[in-house]
Amino acid sequence: MGGRAPGRDGDNQGLEALIVGLPGTGDMIQVTRPSTGQTLTMLLKVAEVDVPLVEARVLQGRVGYLRLRHFSIFAGEDFDDALQSLRARGITSLIFDVRQNGGGSVDAMVHIVSHFTHQGPIAITIDENGAREEVEPDEEVPLLGLPFVVLADGDSASAADVTAAVAKDRGGHLVGERSAGALGAALFYELEDGSAIEITVAHVLGPDGEEINDVGVTPDHVVTLTPADLSADMDPPLLHALAELSRR
Repeated sequence: MGGRAPGRDGDNQGLEALIVGLPGTGDMIQVTRPSTGQTLTMLLKVAEVDVPLVEARVLQGRVGYLRLRHFSIFAGEDFDDALQSLRARGITSLIFDVRQNGGGSVDAMVHIVSHFTHQGPIAITIDENGAREEVEPDEEVPLLGLPFVVLADGDSASAADVTAAVAKDRGGHLVGERSAGALGAALFYELEDGSAIEITVAHVLGPDGEEINDVGVTPDHVVTLTPADLSADMDPPLLHALAELSRR
């Protein structure tokens, strides 16, 4: 499940050119804030930024919030540590945020999703000969046992696609935007020049056998996050998730 979200950077190619380069380089840009209409002129510089893989905090109503930016090979361990910390603080429900998560390790995804359900399968693979194999949860992983909501968007791909489907099909709730629908079991071959080739070797379906690749997973409640929301420091999908959990 090594797929990533389809490219959506066409409108940002000029910006991308400014943020690729050596640290300290950059250029002047103009930014318009949709919430106010105000246009600002500022210097944009390239810098090295350490973005944490996992973000965790407790929100109002003792709701735990856990964001995972990528299903790295160590994501399961980091998720466990963050969840343990949240549970020690007395959370009564959990929001799992996989927005802008392009996927990654299948093993990490299985481990993390197994906190939410032990009901299998969590995905189904079909190889070139039509042979089906069910991906089962790991029953040694302790169940969360709390109401949970998953947040997804159009950049939630591959393992994040599956996570979104599990939320819908296995007792959770999915809020946000339709996931990327970039899902397939793949092998990677590194080339001598440092590049690599990704070859899809199996078709992957959702927990209930639903098609996800090129389709995506539609949330139980579609709630968009607009540039104006970001400008106003608002997060409607997160607010909707909090409201949903308050009713449980």
